[in-house]
Amino acid sequence: MAEKKMTIVDKFEMVKAILEKDGEVELAEFIGERIEVQRKKTENRKPTKAQVANEGLKGKVVEVLAGAENGMTATEVLNADTETFVNVQKVTALLTALVKEGKVVKEVDKKKAIFKVA
Repeated sequence: MAEKKMTIVDKFEMVKAILEKDGEVELAEFIGERIEVQRKKTENRKPTKAQVANEGLKGKVVEVLAGAENGMTATEVLNADTETFVNVQKVTALLTALVKEGKVVKEVDKKKAIFKVA
């Protein structure tokens, strides 16, 4: 599994620790304020319209995959419901997001990615 990506807050906290160690109290206090501002921004973040729309599409992808015994490729998911899904790139992005959430399992058979409900 990949390592957790370092956030801005993590980086600011490292800088603050170095400044405090070097005795730069005023700069450390300033960085502390920046940390709080960044945390407020992060906690007040709302999903975009596209993210909200994708949640409904993710449910539809899971429904389509649930009907398949041996799993499906992204193209097969697209062909199963062409009215809902526009292109294979969008289906692949939704499947990748579902894999990250743990709702779908990805298996690679030769060069073909097959997705199944977890």
